[in-house]
Amino acid sequence: MIPAAPSPIPSSANGQMPKVQTADIGTAALKAAILAGFQLPTGDSPLAMMTTGLVAYAAASFVMFQAGPANCPGAAGMPPPPLAPVCFKIQENDGTLEDWADSAATAIHTSFKATIFTGACTASDGGVGPAIFPLQ
Repeated sequence: MIPAAPSPIPSSANGQMPKVQTADIGTAALKAAILAGFQLPTGDSPLAMMTTGLVAYAAASFVMFQAGPANCPGAAGMPPPPLAPVCFKIQENDGTLEDWADSAATAIHTSFKATIFTGACTASDGGVGPAIFPLQ
């Protein structure tokens, strides 16, 4: 949510829930990173490629939000999901593919929910202010 204060110029955008306008920008890079991981030798390389791809996707895709009359450009920082330790634990315990996928999805979801967007909003009514919020 765009905070109501401190805002140098009050705006009707204050208190609005911003919506992402650029969610698909990093999709091709994410897909390429995941597919490239499957071309690598076994070990944690595929998971490392997937982790890198996920963080790059968040950085590339969450750069512009819109909230009411305001445009909010900025940057999103996602912590890397701990895929290797989570997935190797499942493999060591002879878990199923479904267990592996569930654990990987949980790690990715947790990291995604910890992603923070930081930017500045400029509204059509002249209001300006910060935009700092977790992705939801």
